[in-house]
Amino acid sequence: MSIANLFFPNDYKIYSQTLNVSNLDGVNGTFLNIGFDSDSIHIGNTGMPQVYINEKLFPQQYQGSGSTGQTGPTGPSTGQTGPQGPQGPTGAQNIGITGPTGPQGAGGGTTGPTGPTGPSNSLQSYASITNISENGTDVDIAANAAMTFDQGVGNSPYKNITVPSAGGSQFTITQSGTYLAEIYLVGQPITTNISMVFGISINGAATQAPFTFIGNLTTTGASIYVCHGHAIISLSAGNTVKLINRTGSGTVAVKFAPFHYVGDTEKVANAKFSLLKIA
Repeated sequence: MSIANLFFPNDYKIYSQTLNVSNLDGVNGTFLNIGFDSDSIHIGNTGMPQVYINEKLFPQQYQGSGSTGQTGPTGPSTGQTGPQGPQGPTGAQNIGITGPTGPQGAGGGTTGPTGPTGPSNSLQSYASITNISENGTDVDIAANAAMTFDQGVGNSPYKNITVPSAGGSQFTITQSGTYLAEIYLVGQPITTNISMVFGISINGAATQAPFTFIGNLTTTGASIYVCHGHAIISLSAGNTVKLINRTGSGTVAVKFAPFHYVGDTEKVANAKFSLLKIA
């Protein structure tokens, strides 16, 4: 019985340093030579078996040279999807630095020329004069005579108009223009039951109807009358202006008392004449 044919195909070579076998034909301890590439095989009860195939220890170092088996089927390319992992931390915010300020844009155009100076808000020319019968006695203004004023220069506001001295009656204009004239008189005609009338005279001329004003009329005998009026007059530099008594068409004198009534001690303005340049 051949050991090679028993354990291996015919094209393999087997040899052994020492081989302990039993139940083989032969006498124990007999040395047998198997093949020309092997050493002796010891048949007996001692030693550990060492089997070599093509000079390689079997089975530790042996690899068969038989034919390659068939390739197995290809496994699936994608495995099962695993469970979703926990959410990762939020990444750093990618904020860039602020860029430099750009240059200032060009202006919208050149500055236009300066406009002309507007008119002054203050009055260019004015004057106001008053009579209060300061010495406490009546002032009588004769028929067709000019009203006098005891509050002249030093006691009256004025600008660019020459005002009379105390007791005088005449304004002198220094700036040509349009003026607002206003009169206020409180007097008593010496003739009863007749209205008080005063007008504005320019350069000594007779008073004109547009600038002549009449007061109230009563029929209770000797009474106090009020004459109030205003007008707009064109005047030239050098013109003189007066207030003329035209009561009774210039025939009746008028008395101006320092008080409202007999026995009163409070002085009042009984005559006022004002001029204001408005244009």
